[in-house]
Amino acid sequence: MGTKSENKGYKRGRKLHKGRLAILIIAVVVLLLSVFAVLLRTVLFPVKNVTVTGNGEGALYTDEQIITAADLRGKPIMSVSAKKLEAALHKTLPYIETVKIKRVSLDSIEMAVTYAKERFAFTGDNGYYIAGENTRVLAIADELPENLVAAAVPGAAYKIGDEPAFKDDEQKELFKKLYTYCDQKGVDLNSIDLTDKLHIKLKTGNRFEVLLGNSENITEKIDLLTEMMNMNGERKGTINLEMWSQSNKEGTFIPGN
Repeated sequence: MGTKSENKGYKRGRKLHKGRLAILIIAVVVLLLSVFAVLLRTVLFPVKNVTVTGNGEGALYTDEQIITAADLRGKPIMSVSAKKLEAALHKTLPYIETVKIKRVSLDSIEMAVTYAKERFAFTGDNGYYIAGENTRVLAIADELPENLVAAAVPGAAYKIGDEPAFKDDEQKELFKKLYTYCDQKGVDLNSIDLTDKLHIKLKTGNRFEVLLGNSENITEKIDLLTEMMNMNGERKGTINLEMWSQSNKEGTFIPGN
């Protein structure tokens, strides 16, 4: 029989062996899982069938146009990303706003699409750049379409499928603040003119030309604008808020035709 110290050494050796074996097994399992994950995204389960939903009456593109532009057939089904697919379709079929995907089987995908709504018409070198509610450019028109918010934004560049490339972040934030806060206050915008940043102009309700001055206290000026629009009912004219300040919270109304 071995001594106690020999038995302890034997047990310690067995524990070390088991520990190393467990580590090896875990490493092999992790490696296999990693390889399988790579195969899922590169080789396994290629897409064979693609269908489109949400593309009924009033759709701007046919199912086949969307399926062709998506170009999913043959790609590994687990590699398909709704976010990347949406970004790609914005370039080729710009009026598509959102895309959701559903993997209905190992080789079949269902795409649900929604369409952008026209909201703005940016004045550009080549005409009017029609943009959706999030300002992403959808198309170019030779003439200013009716019922869109005409937007004059100097120095901005436009490309179909992308949001406008504003001159700088300040201009971008100002434009966004103007239309989002007007929306919150229920102001019916007809145009936004940032041609002169010291003399910002709006047209609202097909009745008022609005002189806002610079961008300081812009939300407070719009608060007063809503009050003055309501006070003047169906009248038309110019609302001048250029002199508004924290010490002079007033505007003037000049009747017009």
